Amino acid sequence: MKTTLALRSFLLGTVFLSASPAAFAATFTWDGGGADGNFSSAANWTPNTAPGNLSAHIFNFGALVNPFQTTANHNFAGTPNPTSLTFTAALVHSMNITGNAIQYGTVASAVGPVNNSSFSQTLTAQSSVFKAVNFTGAGAALNVNQLSFRNDTTPLGYALTLNGAVGGTVTTLNITNGAPSIYSLIKADAGKWTIVSSAPYTGATTISGGTLEFQNSVSSSGITNNSALIFNNAGSQSYSNVIGGTGTLTKQGAGTFTLGGLNTYQGLTTISAGTLSASKIVVSGGNSNLGNAASAVTLGAAATQGTLSYTGNTDTYTRGLTIGGAGGGRLDVTTSGQTLTVGTGNVTGTGLFTVGGAGDTNITSNVTHTGGLTKMDAGKLTLAGTNTYTGATSVTGGVLAVNGSLANTSTTVGSTATLQGSGTIGGSVTVQNGGTLAAGNSIESLGTGALSFGNGSTFAYELQTNLFAGTPNLAGDLTYSTGTLDISVGSILTLTDLATSTALAYGSKLTLISYFGGWTSGELFTYNAATLNDGSTFTLGANQWRFDYDDLTGGPNFASNQVGAASFVTMTVIPEPRAALLGAIGLLALLRRRRA
Repeated sequence: MKTTLALRSFLLGTVFLSASPAAFAATFTWDGGGADGNFSSAANWTPNTAPGNLSAHIFNFGALVNPFQTTANHNFAGTPNPTSLTFTAALVHSMNITGNAIQYGTVASAVGPVNNSSFSQTLTAQSSVFKAVNFTGAGAALNVNQLSFRNDTTPLGYALTLNGAVGGTVTTLNITNGAPSIYSLIKADAGKWTIVSSAPYTGATTISGGTLEFQNSVSSSGITNNSALIFNNAGSQSYSNVIGGTGTLTKQGAGTFTLGGLNTYQGLTTISAGTLSASKIVVSGGNSNLGNAASAVTLGAAATQGTLSYTGNTDTYTRGLTIGGAGGGRLDVTTSGQTLTVGTGNVTGTGLFTVGGAGDTNITSNVTHTGGLTKMDAGKLTLAGTNTYTGATSVTGGVLAVNGSLANTSTTVGSTATLQGSGTIGGSVTVQNGGTLAAGNSIESLGTGALSFGNGSTFAYELQTNLFAGTPNLAGDLTYSTGTLDISVGSILTLTDLATSTALAYGSKLTLISYFGGWTSGELFTYNAATLNDGSTFTLGANQWRFDYDDLTGGPNFASNQVGAASFVTMTVIPEPRAALLGAIGLLALLRRRRA
């Protein structure tokens, strides 16, 4: 049997030599038939001889006959080195090549290791690359534990090419000897190759097919990506050189990755997990940190949130955003005092959309996704479009200004947060302990569904008494509810006159809230630390006011928005008690004179 295998191997080697320009010394096929798993043991090979230098190594056995067959120990030191190392389609086991470093590319014609089997194969022994060499995962993954670039001779344009329909993993990529700029990396074919450790080479990277994933830092002088590039990091990493080509870029992993280059890639940008940080996200001059594309940026995936963190100055972004799944997507504008406007391009997709950061976000396009919206952190979010998204709206920090419409959502305002704006909210609005409702952006009206103030919440109302004479429609805010009104004990009312207080004619009235019914006697605001009863009076500026929770008519402010309402929370100017008393005395004196 051994003779037959040797003859077949000899014939195979003869055919291979006749078809190849390389003058290979011989072909050796591993059968693991020896008493150990060492490369140097002749009994482990067919023919019954340990491989010599520049020979082809083949692994293609079927049935296991001893435990050494699947673990081959490269116990040679230095030479001999293979011209190729092939796991054939006939191999029905996963193998592990261990031991000392194996040097590939010591001659220009060397082809490197190839996995044509249907089982993953592992090279635990260090793989040293000299000249241009291919590593190929064709039938299944080829996993390389240590891969080192070497430069022991005159440079020949060293390029490591990662091939195969499946691909594989490089756990550690380093430079054993030589300048980092000599080496370049090429990703070809349809498979996916992953480089786990830092990639220290500073030569060029080209992705012509499949996917190349970096799980740590990369220092390549530039990346030409005509297929798919992934940055998958747990900590903080960055890349500041240019990424070009027609391919896609995906951010994975929980960490933050910062893109600093003026990138020109034209494919989709997807932030599946973690944070992608950029200071230039608006295309100008044919580039941005997110490439030269008009396509929407995708935030998040089925199980992970993806965040786009904008660190630049005030600008207008026009590409739109897509929420990528149930994990949700987030947009942060990090710098206080700066505003990012999402001008054209809607927010679409499925999953929770979160807006945060110390800076402000102004969305003038439409938010139409499913999954709800959360406003976090200290900045201000302004929604100015026709927003039809579904799911709950939660304001947990900063300000949400609704200047457009929210047709299909209920809104909750949490502690330290504020809801304001001049638009309409179709669903209910609940203001919780510590939260604030302040209609308008100054003197304006805000529409809501059912309206509820919780204990410790604040209703902040603004008026401008000097406008009563000429434009009473604009003399005070209005919150107009198409539902019921609920005021919990301990809800706080604040009143602010934006102008120098003007004395008004008796009977001048402002509507604070119009509603369709549902207020219950005893549901009262607290004003100036005292309970504000229905029909009670107070002084504000130059006027004495009466406060009513269930008035039958409203004031002139934003009168068109009050049409159809059944009840009104109002404040009406009345004579001061002293003036009323003097008037009564004067009337009595007049009556007495008439009797006399």
